[in-house]
Amino acid sequence: MAIRLEKSVVCGEIDSTEKGTVRCVLWLVNRPEPLVVTLEGDPWRDVAGTKVIFENKNPTVEASVNLLHSEQVGSVGDITASRKVKHLLLQDKSFEEIYSSREPLPFEWRNSLYLEWFSTKNGRVVIESSEYLIRIGEPVWTLDEADEQAQKLSNQYAMRNFLNSVIRRDEESDGDEDAEDEEAWERRLEANDRLTDAHLEALEKYDGDPEEVDKTSFAMGWDHLLDGGDVEDTPRPWLDDFESIEGDEWKDENDSARTDEGDDDDFPEPRTKHPLQQRTSALAVAVMHFSRLGDSDERSEEPDSAINRFARLCLQISGKCAGVLSSFYSSHPMPRGMILATLKRCVKWADEALSALEEISSTPTWHPHRAMAMQLRKEIEEIRVDLVSMRSDLGAS
Repeated sequence: MAIRLEKSVVCGEIDSTEKGTVRCVLWLVNRPEPLVVTLEGDPWRDVAGTKVIFENKNPTVEASVNLLHSEQVGSVGDITASRKVKHLLLQDKSFEEIYSSREPLPFEWRNSLYLEWFSTKNGRVVIESSEYLIRIGEPVWTLDEADEQAQKLSNQYAMRNFLNSVIRRDEESDGDEDAEDEEAWERRLEANDRLTDAHLEALEKYDGDPEEVDKTSFAMGWDHLLDGGDVEDTPRPWLDDFESIEGDEWKDENDSARTDEGDDDDFPEPRTKHPLQQRTSALAVAVMHFSRLGDSDERSEEPDSAINRFARLCLQISGKCAGVLSSFYSSHPMPRGMILATLKRCVKWADEALSALEEISSTPTWHPHRAMAMQLRKEIEEIRVDLVSMRSDLGAS
């Protein structure tokens, strides 16, 4: 996935005065030497042929800086100082207060610096901010409209190639494996994860673009959706193992579960829940409460912070357990291989959640909440034992 650097940038320069080549020098927090980037291609017309100098007044540390290879050579992506973005206007209220009250989020459109490149070492790298101080020099050459469109098309192909490397379609399942085979299901679930990650990356990049649907489809390799193609033609191999319900049969099936007798208070009995499903659901509620006890800046400013990772992993465990465990009481249970593969993932996430919780507990700002952290640790450890035991009962190898 893309490496994003906007918060850790101290200052930088984009030099496109030589046609066909872009050179960038970036000073980043906690890096003693500047990062030098050399790219083939040109920026958009608004900054082509110029030197752009930018400064971040409030740089902060980002873990993504440590992922950067010292050699940044590759091709340009979209480089512009006129990308339109929504800028939230939070004055007297916090984001959480506005969201919880269901008020519309106040925003204004701003120009944003957008610096994207495709590195031979790190893949896609993006710097985007509407809060930098920017100075653009006089152009020493200009890019005409036709050349700009050609460059933008080249950038779209670069994005498409990058996402194809994320999806790795040559490793996708052909759907013919044994439904009871845990390893085959692991491969299928991993392929689905890669597809989801790539789709989110494309949606993030083209959000708000007038041609958002076509550009996203092109980047994903869904050429049949271009120019109003039919979404029903999109391959969906993950549905192959489930019996389809045609026509209005689903309505009849739902109607048969209802009765016309009784008043409005007569609701169907809730579906039976597996004890472990109930336990992981309660864990998710407790974790969301716990995550609100700490520093709100840590939650909002750093998506990969320990508390955000911890909450995300626990929610994943709860959601996946709800899916596979509820099928135990269904007339169409999930294939055994899929259940085993999903439970295995939940065990892995539990280990990662415990590691994140250890990191949280060692942070001074979380010391007042150690008692709750210890309770959550105990609960996750017990859930992990139950997950391993269930896999053993189902005959996991």
